[in-house]
Amino acid sequence: MFLVLNCTFFGGAYNYEFKKKIQSPIIKLDSGGKGIFIFEIFDLVINNEQLPILEKLKLEKESNKFIWVTDDLIQTLGHSLNSKEYMFEISPHTKYAQNLKWE
Repeated sequence: MFLVLNCTFFGGAYNYEFKKKIQSPIIKLDSGGKGIFIFEIFDLVINNEQLPILEKLKLEKESNKFIWVTDDLIQTLGHSLNSKEYMFEISPHTKYAQNLKWE
């Protein structure tokens, strides 16, 4: 899985393919009110110009622009099951997008 923290380095036009819309139930917000969250999930469609950039990024571990993570790290919101450490801050909406459902 590839998480982009700053996609300005990815050059060219972006093409996306709609995957799914996810909606939360009515939930109590931190502000005390109630709300619903709606997430529209899209897959990035890589073009021929962007493919070599992505392949080059695969060789790098991480930077201040992106991180590579496994599905396990997404499911635990950044907590490594192997090292028992908090590796990265991964927001719950990333997990919802990965699973294509509200959990």
